[in-house]
Parts: sequence; structure tokens; C-alpha cells
Amino acid sequence: MRLDPRLYINREWSWLDFDTRVLEEAADRDTPLLERLRFCGIVSSNLDEFFMVRVAGVRHQVAAGVRTAGPCGLRPREVLGGISDRVRDLVTRQYNLWKRELMPALDEAGIRIVEPARLDAAGERYLGRYFEQVVMPVLTPLAVGHGHPFPTLVSGQLYLAVSLRPSRKALLGGAAADVGDDRARGRGGPLVFVQVPRVLPRFVRCQQGATLALVPLERVIAAHLDILLPGAKVLSAHGVRVTRDADLESATSALSDLEDTALLEQEDPASDLLAAVQKELLRRRRGAAVRLEHDAALPPPLRRRLRQALALEPSDLHACSDLLQLGDLVPLVDGLDRPDLKYDPLVPLPLGHEGKRASIFEQVRRQHRLLFHPYSSFDPVVRLVEEAASDPQVLAIKQTLYRVGSGSPVVAALVRAAESGKQVTALVELRARFDEERNIGWARRLEEAGAHVIYGLRGLKTHCKALLIVRREQDGIRRYLHLGTGNYNVTTARVYSDFGVLTTDEALGRDVGALFNVLTGYSEPPAWEKIEISPTGLRARLLRLIEREREHAARGEEARIIVKLNALVDATMIAALYDASRAGVKIDLVVRGICCLRPGIEGVSDNIRVRSIVGRYLEHARTLYFRNGGAPELYLSSADWMPRNLDRRVELLLPVEERELADLVLRILELQLADDVKARALGTDGRWSRVPEGERRINSQKATYDLLRRLTRGAPRREQRFIPVRGRRGPKRGGAAAEPEGPTLVEARPVRRARRRR
Repeated sequence: MRLDPRLYINREWSWLDFDTRVLEEAADRDTPLLERLRFCGIVSSNLDEFFMVRVAGVRHQVAAGVRTAGPCGLRPREVLGGISDRVRDLVTRQYNLWKRELMPALDEAGIRIVEPARLDAAGERYLGRYFEQVVMPVLTPLAVGHGHPFPTLVSGQLYLAVSLRPSRKALLGGAAADVGDDRARGRGGPLVFVQVPRVLPRFVRCQQGATLALVPLERVIAAHLDILLPGAKVLSAHGVRVTRDADLESATSALSDLEDTALLEQEDPASDLLAAVQKELLRRRRGAAVRLEHDAALPPPLRRRLRQALALEPSDLHACSDLLQLGDLVPLVDGLDRPDLKYDPLVPLPLGHEGKRASIFEQVRRQHRLLFHPYSSFDPVVRLVEEAASDPQVLAIKQTLYRVGSGSPVVAALVRAAESGKQVTALVELRARFDEERNIGWARRLEEAGAHVIYGLRGLKTHCKALLIVRREQDGIRRYLHLGTGNYNVTTARVYSDFGVLTTDEALGRDVGALFNVLTGYSEPPAWEKIEISPTGLRARLLRLIEREREHAARGEEARIIVKLNALVDATMIAALYDASRAGVKIDLVVRGICCLRPGIEGVSDNIRVRSIVGRYLEHARTLYFRNGGAPELYLSSADWMPRNLDRRVELLLPVEERELADLVLRILELQLADDVKARALGTDGRWSRVPEGERRINSQKATYDLLRRLTRGAPRREQRFIPVRGRRGPKRGGAAAEPEGPTLVEARPVRRARRRR
């Protein structure tokens, strides 16, 4: 396929555009103060992952001499240069916001980040005791010099780089000559690194009258270096932080070789996968450096010394004008008891009127349910696994586990079920990025309890979210299912917006049962009755659905596509959307993060609108709507439209067929397309801008909760729903949850059962 680079936005640059939108939330004065701090910290955490994975990958391409341009027409070195410029601009804006707005606002709210010297006498005494009794026992200074090689600075850890002049007593054993040699060779004299321990809170709290003083831990350490390094004269102490290559894609490729060898030698491929991932986790901590953040006051000689030791280019050094590691603002916000400075608490809605009184099996058997977290409680999903673990009628539980978090009640219930003798099968994906160690721990715990643990498929990550419970009932065996767009993670379910379906649909049950057989055995994928999976058929299914809309438009019929994703990268899918747009299909894309499609190009994408919603909750659900000539079809999916999801992961697409459930999903999409508070629109020039405010401001996240709350209370449902299209009028004044109106709306007829082309 020949690609026109003018039609594609660079993936890495689009990622940074998303971080810019997150930073805009931190700058929004309508957002509560501590939540603004949270957004500011999220930007730094996002940049960490960006450098560890994406920048590391581009650097590998540059080092390998790759000169081939990507779909956007840029070569790796050009991409890297653009990244450097954009990151510097983003970080400059971030620190300007932090120093000029957020810190003064905190001060006014009675929360002040201070230097140790700014404390009163009582505060200084407390800080001294805290250092000697709590901090100092954890510290280990790492000297650099003759006999002391440059240490491996752990990725993502904050250090103090301390220049000093040792005392004569410290130079016994010939060290004095070594110091002289260092200076003669231009090494800059003795240097000591002190890691700021992550096992302790980043900020030490001291009450100063009505003000809560927060002292950064590295500044506490810097103020007491004379105690840590007695006799030495400290010349300077500056914060530094290294980011290293942390991409485990090499583990996947290495796995193929390991599995081939294992099969030949009749060994256990699963144990080889475990060993490969554990080995790569160790490599991650000491992988090649890709970025050095440092205190802006770090002396140039020391800056050069660090750059050379870490084999970095000057462009890889990033000076920070204040507090390093702003990602630590997120746990700080969580730990501050100031509800007046946070979002109002959201009470997750129950499954239905029955609440916890009725068995979850009884509720799902009586009526299929749609959950939309975090507005809907995640408790029904947990209850389903917990009831299954203790129910004597349950024969088997099968579940995929990608990111489950720490202290997972879902895994604890699976352990109890296995210990009680039930047939428990868990597919634990060891290669869930940055959750590998936790997942290894869960896998071992499940194995010890007697569960069958599958570590994944050769060369593929298992990213689909599926739970299957087999239960013996009076009328025979019944399958209970939970299928969703998000993870079985109680913590993220409070902040990620994800759909989940609870059902006993027989055809879906047969499909999901066959899916687990594919995942755990050597069976080939069957001809699915309702679902579709990648990498075998999902891409082709999506292309057929888009092509069908294009054919409707080519016949002069009204054609319509709505797609909600986290990321749109795949060039083939983008090209298909362009073809549909040329034919006259009206397309709305709600893409939270990376979007490589360029909308609004005359004759190519002028029928495509792209928007992104960044707000209180992370928009994580994947939803697809196709008008299909007036017989709409609606789907939920675990897959973003990226090559890795469509070609190198096991993903799931499932139809929403019940009219009431599909109708509700459409109403939620309506609100997202009508949002003029948190939505941004992507322009043809690749720039994002806020959607102009209408007469009535609609925050789709607030409006969605209001809608679901009314329905949960039994409010009457409308018989018809409407999907907004291009050119809609701004809504009239009134409540935040009102739907768009006007003659440019297309009526959404009842969603029919999706039929599989065979």
C-alpha cells in the first residue's frame, strides 16, 4: 500500500500532543486545586513511559542506521529531533505552571512546599530527628573514583549528585593520590551519589501554625549531608534522574527462540517465558540511558561528566527549574485530606434495584447487564468471582488477567476457588508492560493454590478481557460471562471509563468457551457465532464493516460511523476511513490519545471529525457504531486500532445486541460528541483546540453519571435515540445532560443482531 505522508500525523508527536492536553487540565482553573496537581504529575509519569518505550525505540532505529521514513514521511532521526523540541516546550510550560500558578495557589490554601531552612525552630528539630532516625539508616552513599566505578543509577530513581572534598582521615590507604589523579585527568574530583529512597514519602510533613509545610525528601537529605558524610566538605548537591530503555519487545522476540528450543528439547515453554520475562526485567533496570533530568543549577563540568558516563547526547539532557520527579505529586494528592480541594466524591451506581440482596447469578440470569465504570460500581464483577468461588454449583472458572493491581480481590477469589477444588484456569499475561513483576507473583500464587495457569501464547500478548463461569443449574449447565473493555483491576476501575457486559447469552458462551480452548490448547479458532478476535480475523472484520458503510454511501444512502478508541495508529485502518470519507460516509472519531489520522483534508477526510476528551476520568472504552443502512450495529472491543493490537495481540470484539443496552451506549456516545467543556478537536494542521462552547455547556462525564443515575433510579427511558452528525446546532440552555437537537440529527433505529460474514 502506497502511503501519502501528508495524510498521516507522526505517532510520537501525537503522543506528546496528548500530554499537552493533560497539562491543559492542570492549567484549568475550574478544576479543583489538588486535581490540577494530579494532572501536572500525570504529565511527568506519561513522559517517563514515553522515554522508556517510544524514545528508546526511535533511538534503536537511529543507532541501527534506519533511514526508511514512516507513514508520516519522517525518518527516525527527524522524529527524534522533533521529540526533543516538543518535550522541552512541554516541560517548560509544565514548570512555569507549577511555579507561577500551582505553588502560589497551594500557599493560599495553607499548603506550602518549603526548604528546610524555612521551618521554625520546632520544625527544624523535628526534621533533624526524622533524618537521623528514619532517613539516614536507609541511605547508602555511592562514591565515584578510582576503585569506585560509576554506579548504575536505577531508572526513574531520584539521586543527589554530591561534589565534595574528603577529609584527610577519609583518604587513608592511598585515596589522596586517587583524588589527585581525578583532578589531573579532568574528572572533576570526588563525587558521591545518594539515592532518595522510594520506600519513604517524597514529602516530609511539618505543621507550621495553620500551614502544612511539605519538605521534599531530597532537600532534607541535602541539608544533613554533614551527618551522612562526616568530615567531608560538601561543595554542591544537585538532583539528577536517569530514564532508561524499558521496552520488553525484545523479550517477545527472544521468546520465539526460547520456545522453539524448548519444543525441540521437550522442555516447558511456559517456564521459558517466565525466565525470559524475569531476565528482561533485570535488564530494564540497567538498560541504556535515554534521558537525564537534572537540577538547572547543576554545574556544566559535572553535567558533561554525567553525560559522558551515561553515553548521552547533549540533547538528551533536560534541565528542570524546580522540583524533579513531579510524578510524585500524584501520591501526594492522594495522601492529603483536603476534600475541599478535590473533586466531589462519586458514588458508583449499583447493578440494579436489587443491590446486594440478590445473588449475582440470579440478577444476570434474569437480565443481561451493561456496566460503565467508574459510574457503575465494579463490585458486581468482584461479587461474580467471589460468589463463584464459594458456590458449590460452580464447576469451573476461566479468566484472562492482564492488569489486576495489588491486593486484587479477584485473584484472591480465584485462589479460594482453586483451593476448594474447583476447576480454575487463569491466563496471566506476564508481558503487561510495567506490571510484569506483579503478574509473576499472582501467577505463582494461583499455581500454588492448584489453578491451571497459562502464561500466554507464543509471540502474542493476551489483551482481551474475559471471564467465563460454568455453573450447574436445574435446567442444565449455564455459562455466565463478563466481557469488557478494561482490566480486572479494582483501583483503575474507579478512574478508567470502561464498558463491561454481564450475560448468559448462549452463543456468546459457546464463543468464549472456544476462545479459552484456543488460548489454553492447540485448537484453531472456530467460525465464531458472534465475537471476533485478533490476530486472526479482527482486522478483516473491521475493514468489512467500514467497507459496508462505504458501499451504502456509494449508493446514495445515508452512511455513518462512530468509533471511540484510545489510539488510532494503524495505516491500513486509517486508509479505509479515508476511502469511506471520500464516498460520503460521515465519520466521528473520539480518540483519547494518539491519533495519526489527519481530518478535514478536502476530498480525502472532509467527512471526518476527530475529538479527544480529557477530564476527571481516563476515557478507556473502545466502542464502534455503524449505521448499516438503517439497521445499526454496535460493538465493544478491547482493541485500539494499532498494528500491535490487530496483529500481535489477542483482542476481542463483541456485539451489543439487546436494544436497551445498545440504546444506552448510543446515548453515552451522544454526550461525548456533544461535549463542549472537556473536548478538544483535531484540526487539519494536526493541532488540537478546545471545542467552542455552545449555549449550554455539556461535560460528558458529569452528564453520563447523571444519565446512569436517573436510569438506575427507574426513570422512564425514551423510545427513540438520536446520534448527532456534522453541522448540528448548539443545544439550548438547560441541564448538563440534555441531548443535542435539531434537523441535522439522524435517528438511530433499534440495533439489530450483528451477522457474521462467513
